[in-house]
Amino acid sequence: MSIKVRTVVAGMILLFGFSTNAGAQAIADNMTCAQAVSHYERNGRIYKIAHGKDVIPIYLGVPVSRRSALRCDYGQIAAPYSLKTTDNRRCVIAYQCVAGGWDR
Repeated sequence: MSIKVRTVVAGMILLFGFSTNAGAQAIADNMTCAQAVSHYERNGRIYKIAHGKDVIPIYLGVPVSRRSALRCDYGQIAAPYSLKTTDNRRCVIAYQCVAGGWDR
């Protein structure tokens, strides 16, 4: 393998390593509640660890700061969506419409 090809491959490996670390920092389990709320506000999504090993994206509802803009259908209520963070077992990052309002 030539030096140029090895340099490119090494650069790609290094870049992959940085991207993996950056992605890991966006996991709510590794953030404080304030960091998780801020990240969700900016990006509209956050990741969490499920079943102790899988990393899954969370992107639902509206961020906490826009709760008043959430309009639910009849028979639904605005419910908080919370995640576990380093400093809080129930950090509310968003609100979503769920069944549970007054049905007539």
